[in-house]
Amino acid sequence: MKRKVITLILLSLIMVFTLTACSDSPIGFYRIKNITAGSVTMTEKDGKSLGMQLGSLKLQKSGKCKFVILNDESEGVWKESKGVLTVKCGDVKYTGKCKNNVVELDSSDATHYTLKR
Repeated sequence: MKRKVITLILLSLIMVFTLTACSDSPIGFYRIKNITAGSVTMTEKDGKSLGMQLGSLKLQKSGKCKFVILNDESEGVWKESKGVLTVKCGDVKYTGKCKNNVVELDSSDATHYTLKR
């Protein structure tokens, strides 16, 4: 009986650590929650009131990505190194971080994006 309890506890701990490790990975699908350019911010709610979605970002395990911003779709590549997330689509480079299922990116044209899983 003791052996079964210990085994169950160990299996539970393994599952918790596995899930924690997976959630730290930036791989996945994110929706843009807001876009800030200069002093102007457009939220997801603002976009909906105009009948549009702000967009999304899909980071694939292969290192490829698809970034949709205000119905403009582009494909590119991404990588994460030392906590810095870099996304390159066409001529635009985005750098930022991924933490707690939130991606914060700044583009080379000085636009800031906040995305959530």
